[in-house]
Amino acid sequence: MEKSTLIAALKEQFAATFNDELIPGILHNFANPLNGIMGRVKLLSRRHEEVCRSLATRYPELVDDLPLEKITRDIDSIAKEADRFWSLFKDVAQKFTYLSSEAEESLNLSQLIAQEIRFGDFYLNFKHEVKKELLLDENLPEIKSSPAAYSLGFFALLMGIGKRLKDSPQKEISITTSHNDTHIIITVRDNAPPYPPIYGEILTTKGEIGFSPQDYEEGPLMLALLLFRKMGVFGEVLSVDGKNEITLFVPYR
Repeated sequence: MEKSTLIAALKEQFAATFNDELIPGILHNFANPLNGIMGRVKLLSRRHEEVCRSLATRYPELVDDLPLEKITRDIDSIAKEADRFWSLFKDVAQKFTYLSSEAEESLNLSQLIAQEIRFGDFYLNFKHEVKKELLLDENLPEIKSSPAAYSLGFFALLMGIGKRLKDSPQKEISITTSHNDTHIIITVRDNAPPYPPIYGEILTTKGEIGFSPQDYEEGPLMLALLLFRKMGVFGEVLSVDGKNEITLFVPYR
């Protein structure tokens, strides 16, 4: 066996550990020092306030000569950056928690979609080039389903749209969630090139789907629609005012 073949095989085996072993381990090892930093920053802020009050009471003549306000601003800046890093850390941790969960759980799809958007911003083109507008109903009824399936499905949907927006002069995605008595309604609008008719056929076909992505475009957007359809989600794909509009109807009763 050639050296290059052995290296390729070992790289493949290494990559296979990412989702279930490596990333959870990295997140676990990051969590402890990050919690320590955040705790110490809060403690430092409280102690600094106590010192400032004590100096103002006991040595008021020194207060104006000391850079106390600058130190306060620096501590506040460190605290804000620590909170920001904690938020980013939670987004990554939540994503891999979703991916590792195959069992059915109660899911709020508005929260899951918001999480997938935040995780998508780790892809710099999606973060900096695509304008996102979210009108999400936080009080959606919960559904019982696999977090992994919906996380993968919505992430593929977003990345697929982002890919199709690549050559558009304006790159915009808007997502709205609402519900009626039986279904959660998710509407995704974008100004990418028009979608092929097969996308609508996937979401409207009843019974077994008689085609595979290999027959058409084997991209993340088509795979996402096929996955949603397999999960009992119906929908429609329209062109409205020059924009694509994908509407998904997710049963919750």
